Amino acid sequence: KTSKLSIDLGEQGAATAFKTFNLTYKDTGLFGAYLTCADNKAEDAMWYTLHNMVRLAHKTTDGEVEYAKIALKAKLVAELGTNSGVAGDLAGSLSNYGRAVSLAETFARVDAVTAADIRETASKFINDEDHALAGIGQIFELPDYNWIRRRSYWLRY
Repeated sequence: KTSKLSIDLGEQGAATAFKTFNLTYKDTGLFGAYLTCADNKAEDAMWYTLHNMVRLAHKTTDGEVEYAKIALKAKLVAELGTNSGVAGDLAGSLSNYGRAVSLAETFARVDAVTAADIRETASKFINDEDHALAGIGQIFELPDYNWIRRRSYWLRY
């Protein structure tokens, strides 16, 4: 099993690699995706990425959320398998919460997330909102801001 975004990007040959990220801070955060694609596939890669991000606001399923929870927990456990991972986790906990947060508490927080929570959060922060974008390399076919902004929402009646 894998994410809908990775399936779309792979089946269409829109990107050769991608990675999502989520950075948390005490009172704010940043999330997004890194994409690697051929110069003539930048528009396709952006379309599939935006489509899947907006889809989170409308069609997130329980199965997708359960898959994401399992993947996140596996990543957290793997990161805690190294000294630098433990140090990074402790630093993040102290920065965000002012105390060390146990793995059990983190897992409980992850387990508490529902598909409805994802849809609500995506509606608030993704759907019909302005986004930031940075491109490096041959980006002459990267769509302009208006193209990207227009694809940040679905016309639904």
